[in-house]
Amino acid sequence: MKSDRRTKIELIRDLNVLRKQIKRLEIDFKKKSSSEERVRKALAWQKVLVEGSRDPMVVTDIDSRIILFNSSFCKLTGYSRKELYHKHFHDVYGGNDFSVFQKNYDRVIAGESILHKAIIRRSDGKKVEAEFNSRLIDVKGKPYVNSTIRDITSSRQIETELTIFDYAMRSISEAVTITDEHNIIIFVNDTFLHMYGYERKELIGSSINILRIEDTLPPVDDIRTATLMDGWQGELINRRKDGSTFPIWLSTSVVRDASGIPLALIGITTDITERKHAEQVRKEAEEALRASEEYFREVIENVSDIIFVVDRRGTIKYTSPSIERVLGYPAKEVVGKNAFQFIHPSDARRSLVVFWKAIRLRDSSIHDTFCIVHKDGSERFLEGLGKNLLDHPSIAGFIMIVHDVTENRKAEAALRESRDQLRKLAARLETVREKERKHIAHEMHEEFGQILSAIKIQMSAFARRYSQDEIFVSGVSELSGFIDEAIVSVRKISTDLWPGVLDLLGLTTAIEWQAKEFSKEYKIACNIDVPPKGVHLPEQSSIILFRMLQDALKNVAEHAQASRVQLRLNVDAEYVELTIEDNGKGISEEQLNSPSSIGLVLLKERALSIGGSAEIKATEGKGTTVLIRIPRSS
Repeated sequence: MKSDRRTKIELIRDLNVLRKQIKRLEIDFKKKSSSEERVRKALAWQKVLVEGSRDPMVVTDIDSRIILFNSSFCKLTGYSRKELYHKHFHDVYGGNDFSVFQKNYDRVIAGESILHKAIIRRSDGKKVEAEFNSRLIDVKGKPYVNSTIRDITSSRQIETELTIFDYAMRSISEAVTITDEHNIIIFVNDTFLHMYGYERKELIGSSINILRIEDTLPPVDDIRTATLMDGWQGELINRRKDGSTFPIWLSTSVVRDASGIPLALIGITTDITERKHAEQVRKEAEEALRASEEYFREVIENVSDIIFVVDRRGTIKYTSPSIERVLGYPAKEVVGKNAFQFIHPSDARRSLVVFWKAIRLRDSSIHDTFCIVHKDGSERFLEGLGKNLLDHPSIAGFIMIVHDVTENRKAEAALRESRDQLRKLAARLETVREKERKHIAHEMHEEFGQILSAIKIQMSAFARRYSQDEIFVSGVSELSGFIDEAIVSVRKISTDLWPGVLDLLGLTTAIEWQAKEFSKEYKIACNIDVPPKGVHLPEQSSIILFRMLQDALKNVAEHAQASRVQLRLNVDAEYVELTIEDNGKGISEEQLNSPSSIGLVLLKERALSIGGSAEIKATEGKGTTVLIRIPRSS
């Protein structure tokens, strides 16, 4: 029995223990239910917060596969929830290099919380620049990447616009200032600082009155009032930091918000110092121009030359009053008439051709001399220079400046006639001189030569007769030597006066002989190149050409300091050309053109006397070339 009672007690005790455990379980269950409810409520709130967030959120696994996301992420990417589930992030990546995104992703998986940027390609193909705030989370022992995304496309656009605005403000040549509604400066650009000499910190927060001069009109308040209405612009005097003043042109406007409330006043300032100076210069220039116009009007009205303007048809549009003094026509009688009707018929056609050619070829200028019929019927020669200003909007014609050269033409004709007469006289004198030389040379050779030879023969006879008288024979021998020298001198003088070889053997042989004599006498090498058949010229031409050769060789010997001379004789159907070229020191340009170079002048005049020419080419330090050209029949 006792045993049964103990068992009952134990059962009751165990039952109480069990009741306590059940009660504890009930309490724990109630606590667990309450906790689960709180978790459910928290998850619900979390879902609401995530779904209601304006920022896109996305959770990806370590393989970048999209696990969770909110509706903002759907809106950002343009994909539906069904389309996004189980997509990898590289499916919506829009950048050129996914490896850059992957490197940032790997850093997050390694435990870093980073802020990075990436490009998202929407379902419609458009690209969105986004900023990712990513961190690693652990869910039931598995790592995931949670990213909050912010669309920064618009902010980047704003940054770009601000950068452009900043660059524009720095680059603009005008000074820009922004003030608030109380005229306090809140912004100035670099040009403004440079223009006024201030630093930015000295101006920001200061009143705009710091730049004004007290007695400058209009007052600041009036400008502010006008700016708030329709804007204001005008000229003012401002003051720099150093106290100097300068004129400006100010243009103002107002910036308002969406409701029309003024936010700021903008002023655009231009330094017009140079413009004011230019205006002053322009005024002075206009005054000078008026004075110049009056001056030139007086000059044109009193100048002796005729100034006139003709259009492309030759019609006279303007002529200076001097036309009446030169040609007898009052200006009003010729304006509106064709200029070529006043030109002499002998010159009219030629002058018209010159004029039309200048128009057709658009020559900038023409120069012509023509004969004009004076009002009294006499002929006057005019020389004119015209400038083509047909395309000039104010003139639209040829400006011609002509002057009377009638007396000059008469003087030139008289001078040419005088020169021709002098040249003919010189040629005549040259011919007479050569004849006299020939006669004297003949007389000396025949008379003096024979007399000296006879004396020498007689002296030799005396020496044989008185051979026993040694003193007498010695004296006769000495006198014979003097007679031999006299005979040589007579022959040389005779040859210099008249080269007999020219008569006996002709021009070509005479030139060769002269070259050898020159080389022998002056020790200067002389090369000769002549036609093998020789050259036949009239006697006078041959003599003058030979004399010119002698003169040229004499100049080489006396002045050139040459070691070599080259002679070339060329012949064509009409002309004979003789070239004398040396390797001496040459002649300077000044010496070549000097009137005191008589030898060169005579050389040219001798050639002109027989219708030829003589040209001298020389370079200082490089020798001289004389080219003589004469006609074969003269």
